[in-house]
Amino acid sequence: FPVTIGLEAIGVIQGQHEMTDYRQPVQVCSVQTLQRRRHIPDADLVIIDEAHNWFRFYAQWMEQWNAIPFIGLSATPYTKGLGKYYQDMVVAATTQELIDLGWLSQFKVYAPSHPDLKGVRTTAGDYNEADLEKAMDKAPLVADIVETWQKHGQNRPTLCYAVTRVHAKHIQEQFTQAGISCGYIDSYTDLDERRVIAKQFADGDLKVICNVGVLTTGIDWDVRCIILARPTKSDILFQQIIGRGLRTAHEKDYCLILDHSDTHLRLGFVTDIDEKYPTLCDGKPKAKTASDKELLPKECKKCHFLKPPKVHVCPACGFKPEAVDKTEYRDWE
Repeated sequence: FPVTIGLEAIGVIQGQHEMTDYRQPVQVCSVQTLQRRRHIPDADLVIIDEAHNWFRFYAQWMEQWNAIPFIGLSATPYTKGLGKYYQDMVVAATTQELIDLGWLSQFKVYAPSHPDLKGVRTTAGDYNEADLEKAMDKAPLVADIVETWQKHGQNRPTLCYAVTRVHAKHIQEQFTQAGISCGYIDSYTDLDERRVIAKQFADGDLKVICNVGVLTTGIDWDVRCIILARPTKSDILFQQIIGRGLRTAHEKDYCLILDHSDTHLRLGFVTDIDEKYPTLCDGKPKAKTASDKELLPKECKKCHFLKPPKVHVCPACGFKPEAVDKTEYRDWE
């Protein structure tokens, strides 16, 4: 564990870990380990990282330790019902503020294709995976992913997010057939192979990595292009995915986002998400307002660049849509 703020007296609760020492004032552990322990060491403060990943154990723990403060840390504190357990939300900085300060990268978004999601059911708040695979794993859509990257990708190191392993494999095959070096990672890829793939990506030997849900958090790679081939209704998943490309890097001008899922046209830009959640969700459904629709970007009909709302001239290609005369005429007898 790197020591950056002078905390050196650290114990680790994890099986037979070499740093296991309950005498140390700071204990690091995973929730999966802790909820299986009969006894949790006493503490004066609990810090929960990635607090949007909610476990029923947390509610039980908070109830038992009701006199101890719990601090939850998350870049995406939008989980339904989180406000029932945490009293307040402190926003250190929004995504837009971090971009303006230079701590996160600028981004540009293109929406080159529009999948037909009619008939795709919703399961647990997001698109049903089986239905979504049928809608997205179609030859024209997969081919368009590669063609668009060849047109706009500028050979940028790229992460591609697919619906299922089959879908991701088909995208990888299409990239490979086009002569583009493309790797693949899913939940079954072992750690040693992941390290090899990560090094190949960092060295430029792999230009694209297709993955299914495993490169959404916890990676700090030099990613300069995101291919979103997995539609989602989840603000959390959306922001976590796009966040992989917002890390700054040497001579990185911006992150290019190629959205083949229409997610931006449904949820808005990644910088819009913070505005939807001024407070923690108390579990009650939020009614949509007219202002929600105003936040949505608009697609340039010529180059498919996504413009901020109310921007008329495309910043990417300069295309200016002709004004539509809405004056109504009636023939009077």
